[in-house]
Amino acid sequence: MANFILSFPNWIDSTYFVPVFMGGDWRTTAPLDLLKTRFVTEAARSQTDAILDTQFDVYYPAPRDHRVMVVPIHNVSDLGKHRNRYTNTPKFSGVSVGASAIQGASSITVQASTTVAATLTDGDYFQIAGDSTVYKVSATVSLAAGGSDTLSFSPVLTSALSGGEAITCLTGDYTTPLHDSGWVDTWPILYPWGSIGINHPQWWTGKLERERRAEIPLPIVDVLSSPVNAQYQRVEIDDTQNEDEVIDLGRLFDSPGWQPSRNFGYGNSLVWEYGTEVQTALGGARWYRVVDGRRVVRITVSALDEQEAFTQGFDMQAVLRTDRQLVFIYDPDDTEHLFRRTMVCTMRKVNPLVNTSHGPSGQRLWGTTYELEEVIE
Repeated sequence: MANFILSFPNWIDSTYFVPVFMGGDWRTTAPLDLLKTRFVTEAARSQTDAILDTQFDVYYPAPRDHRVMVVPIHNVSDLGKHRNRYTNTPKFSGVSVGASAIQGASSITVQASTTVAATLTDGDYFQIAGDSTVYKVSATVSLAAGGSDTLSFSPVLTSALSGGEAITCLTGDYTTPLHDSGWVDTWPILYPWGSIGINHPQWWTGKLERERRAEIPLPIVDVLSSPVNAQYQRVEIDDTQNEDEVIDLGRLFDSPGWQPSRNFGYGNSLVWEYGTEVQTALGGARWYRVVDGRRVVRITVSALDEQEAFTQGFDMQAVLRTDRQLVFIYDPDDTEHLFRRTMVCTMRKVNPLVNTSHGPSGQRLWGTTYELEEVIE
């Protein structure tokens, strides 16, 4: 068993280095940018369930530490798989605008640096200095060092160019990624061997029954053994037999993780809480105003040294308050109940940091209790 992880902040929420989403084919009424919203039920929707439609890339303007990737809500079927990769290598670099161009143009002259050749491949994404529009290469162009050529792209230019503007590649090269999850079954084995009887419909597969899909959380989860520092990310979904014939993804959470040096103590709890209201008629019949349940975790961690307690635990409370989200992972090494005990949540309350004891050298040791409430809307 590994120590729990509290993963924050979500780089997708950054308003300073704003991440850029692109790739795949997503509906204009449910675009990829919905993965940025804090509401997990506001899902991005692909045009079809074809693999090329259901993938997406994320460009981080500054390299970030990545350890935990979670998509809490989705409609990927029991046959579907997912893959998550990070890299720091762009598909091309050292390219700039080679000549002036008018607003509305669908092609421009591009020039490579005098020291590095570049190939801009059909489907690569880029931005031009001074313009926040994301452009997509329409036809491959190969540039020798110092060479120039005409580049076609879409959509058309949103503003005129004077020439010399730097071009930033938004697409990563995943030939040798810093991390590759490989293709992973999105529906994991939820019934370990021996936990259900031979007459159970899922005895052979150990996976969740389709009819219970709405009752049990099945987030897409990728937990790295240690963080990687990367600027480019690609997430792919392979679910071409999806009954809905589209893929819905609600909220992307991507962040580093604080894994305390001391695990929580005994007495930690995980519970479903429901806000369902009950009214009883005079004749005894009951009427229910049903409210969906949410998981609540209560854990106590103690004996943290002063540096860790304040630079991680205390600062986390200042950053997250009670409204900002984090991901709680009970045990990242868990192969049986990871999905039941992983959730996007907020702190229900901020508890004090307490000087619980002293170490053998007289140093102060600190602890606190975290009460975390799942985000379901």
